[in-house]
Amino acid sequence: MSDLNQFFEQNPQFDKNAWLALAKPCFDISFVEQDIHQNSSYFGGAPYLPVDFRLPETPKGTEYLFFAQINFTDLPSDNPLRSQFPQTGILSLFYQECSKDWESDDEEPFFGDENYVVAYYFDEKTERVLHQDKMNILHDGTVIHAKSITFEYGLNMPCSDELKLDFPDNKKSRREFFDLFGDYRQEKQAPDYLAGYPSFYSLGYDPTPEVENETWLPFLTLKSHNDLAWCWQDGNKLMAFIEQKALAKSDFGQIKTDAG
Repeated sequence: MSDLNQFFEQNPQFDKNAWLALAKPCFDISFVEQDIHQNSSYFGGAPYLPVDFRLPETPKGTEYLFFAQINFTDLPSDNPLRSQFPQTGILSLFYQECSKDWESDDEEPFFGDENYVVAYYFDEKTERVLHQDKMNILHDGTVIHAKSITFEYGLNMPCSDELKLDFPDNKKSRREFFDLFGDYRQEKQAPDYLAGYPSFYSLGYDPTPEVENETWLPFLTLKSHNDLAWCWQDGNKLMAFIEQKALAKSDFGQIKTDAG
C-alpha cells in the first residue's frame, strides 16, 4: 500500500480514498538470480514435463513454445487471493509461435485466437524431466535461457477508462490519472503479475472475456521482454484469463488471451 500512498501524496488532486477502493491485490513477479530446477518458477528456457509428454498441434500449423513454469507453492501466503489458487502443483505454459513471415502470412496465429496459450497443471507427485528439445530457439539460433522468478504481494490499479468499472471523478480527471499513474507504475511497480486487473496500452475495449453465465478473471499479465523473445502485439502486453469456476478446480484447460 505504501507505493500507492506515495502516488496520491504526490498527486493530491485525485480522490485518494475513492481510487484506492478500486485497488486489487495481485502477485507481482520479479526476476531473481537463482538456479533453475524442476520445481522452480521461471520464464523461458526448457520445460520440465512427463517423459512421454506431447504438445498438441496448433490450429495453424506452427509450434507451441514454452514460456513459463509456475510453482504454486511459491505464491506468498499473506495475499488475500492465495486461497483462490492451487496450494501446490506446477503449471507449464506454452504459446503459439509467430514466425518471421508474420506480415506475409494470413494463417499466422493471433493473440486472441482460441488456444493461443495452453497450460498444463501437474500435481507435486507427477514425475517430470527436462525437455531440452522444447527450448525456445530463435530463427537466428539464439537460445532463450531460463530466468528464475519470485512472487510478492502487490496492489494493482485499473489502467484504462475502457475497463467496466464505476470510476471516481470525471473523464478529464480520469485521463489525467491514467497518464500520471501509468508513468508511476512503469517506474515503481512490477510489469508482470498474476491476478489484479488486465493491463494494456493500445486496446480500445475491456479485454476481459464476456461469456454468458461465466465469470472470467485476469490470470497472468506479461510485458514484452526482448531477452525472452516475447513481443506481444508489437511490443505491448499479453493478458491471459481463466474462468473463475475452473480456477477453483485447478482446471487450466481453457485460457483466453488478448494483447495490446
